Amino acid sequence: MERMIARIGWWLFALAALYTLVGTIGNRIASHSYIIPLTLEPGHSAQVNVLRLHPDYVDLKLRHAYAQGQERPELGRYSHEERAQGYYVDDPGQPVILQVSTSTESVVYEAGPRTGRGAHTISRGMRPQAPDDDPKLFGGPTQPAPATLPRGRSTVTFSVLQVGPALLGERVELHLEPPLGVKSTSASYQWLWIFFFWPVIVAGLALWALGLAYMSWHVRDLPPRIPRSKPGRQEKPGVGR
Repeated sequence: MERMIARIGWWLFALAALYTLVGTIGNRIASHSYIIPLTLEPGHSAQVNVLRLHPDYVDLKLRHAYAQGQERPELGRYSHEERAQGYYVDDPGQPVILQVSTSTESVVYEAGPRTGRGAHTISRGMRPQAPDDDPKLFGGPTQPAPATLPRGRSTVTFSVLQVGPALLGERVELHLEPPLGVKSTSASYQWLWIFFFWPVIVAGLALWALGLAYMSWHVRDLPPRIPRSKPGRQEKPGVGR
């Protein structure tokens, strides 16, 4: 019985280790952010090959460099008022308009005001451009759906259509955001979220393996089990046929 329990334990351990390996690899793929260098000049374009485990949509951010103490007012200011038509932004910043093309569709994206500041960069979110003439209006029911990415590998092309004069010729980083993150995750990728903590999972597997190794060593010293023989009919001595 002890040997059977040890064998079952090792089989379960192997399945758990394989699941952890697959999940960790999937987590690394799904949480990878693609960074595309881009020059803000009309007519300039860039391409990137993207791998997705499930269908996804194109989520973009622009990263502008800035020096210490530099304000960069041309990148706008994130202050908005919610209206029925969408979000009305007081200062959207200088325009940056890109055409995002996949193998099946083409969607125009526009940059919004700054949404974050890092040590050396300022971020601006990008979203599909609504069919209106108001550069301060974002979102709302008229905003088109974002470009989609199929499962597997695909090529995405980014073409610069329009740039404000203060940003013309600037070298920026275009970030294609991943569907899996620590703070936000697409529904199809939720099962991979736990593998951000793969070191804790591996530590638990290591303790499990030590316990199984001790059990296997213990049952190794047990004498082999001798099967009981079934009792049969015995003839009385001295009685013949």
